[in-house]
Amino acid sequence: MSLFYTNREVRMINDRKRKKEMSDAGVAEELGLMYSCDFCTDEYDSETELHVHRKVKHREQVANILTEDTSCKLCISQHKDFEELLKHTKSTHLLSSEDAEHVHREIFICDVCNLMYFNKKMLEIHMQYMHDPKNKYKLSETCPKCNKQIQIKHVWFHFQRHMIQSIASCQICLKKCRNRADLRDHLKIHPSYYHCTLCGYESKVKDSFTVHMQAHNSNLHESGNIAIDESMLRKCFAPRKNAKKSTCNIGIKGLCLKDLFVCVLCRGLCKEDEKAAHIAKYHLVDIVATKKQYMCVCGEQFFNNVLLKHHVFKLKGEHKACDS
Repeated sequence: MSLFYTNREVRMINDRKRKKEMSDAGVAEELGLMYSCDFCTDEYDSETELHVHRKVKHREQVANILTEDTSCKLCISQHKDFEELLKHTKSTHLLSSEDAEHVHREIFICDVCNLMYFNKKMLEIHMQYMHDPKNKYKLSETCPKCNKQIQIKHVWFHFQRHMIQSIASCQICLKKCRNRADLRDHLKIHPSYYHCTLCGYESKVKDSFTVHMQAHNSNLHESGNIAIDESMLRKCFAPRKNAKKSTCNIGIKGLCLKDLFVCVLCRGLCKEDEKAAHIAKYHLVDIVATKKQYMCVCGEQFFNNVLLKHHVFKLKGEHKACDS
């Protein structure tokens, strides 16, 4: 009869047989928890399967949740107010503490579509797959999980083998955890990362980093007449409003924030109406004091080399730093 089944159906049948055998052997606890749908009585073995089920089978309910101002657009969850939504975003999606003022992890941002990654190799693969379509059938890359050489055109299927697409996978080391509760425990092995891109200062202690960033605020009165325009905010924060949207669906999807903005210079977290105040508090003095200008061949100038690198970070492209 297997002749008339698809490969997917054969795998599902084999999985059911394996789980039944394990259950009969008295080791049902190894199967993990069952996850119930909020909208119906269906149950699934993994949170990822449940997440997909909700988006496919309950599109109308999901659409209603997404229209609410206090809903998380990333994992389709409801929150009582905006502050709770911010706490959820920082802890669940930015892998930081609920009261974080800066992202506690090293992040890598696509300069084309603004998707964020916590693994540099994932960003490189994303850019080759999504933003270099002419060459993606020729290029190969090292898998960040198993270190094997893989063709970019086959990367989706390769990542399926590693279950990297699971919502319970660690976005830093790509380890697959049983569920998101286990993932939160797993993240504790990845130490917090505080790095000032203005002067190179690093710390693993939040309070020390906060004091250091406040030191950049000295002599603020000397720069009081400098205007903070939209152009400056566009260079310093991600995601940008005019960024090209991506429909990337390979491996772990890049993070695209809706309600928070990340400062490219210090990974500071700001709401829309806090961006100018953040620049004035931490970076305006450095903008005024810096005489050297970093320029791209396209003619755009930056006061900080980090901003220039963020601007030209494309594996294949015409943008690059001027030699001078």
